[in-house]
Amino acid sequence: ATATADNPWAGTLLAGYHFNFMGQKSRFGVGFEFTQHAENLLLPSHRYLVNYSTDITKNVNAMFAYYYDCAYKLNTYMPTRRIGDNSTFMLGLSVHF
Repeated sequence: ATATADNPWAGTLLAGYHFNFMGQKSRFGVGFEFTQHAENLLLPSHRYLVNYSTDITKNVNAMFAYYYDCAYKLNTYMPTRRIGDNSTFMLGLSVHF
């Protein structure tokens, strides 16, 4: 099926690796997400992501993530100019019961 302005779609490619670091379970991941015809939904054209998490204790996990969003091109007259390219850093701490 061909995507149209009335038919947006998205895809994701992810890769991850689990390993032990200093005796704790750790995870590293990278990814690429993309959309087509999703300008009106305010989604980025594509996104690069990297994340790392590690167990601090048996029930506590710390996480870091970085996302880089690339917006849709402004218009056909300025094809290299983008509006809304964005970097996001996330830090997290979770407790599991």
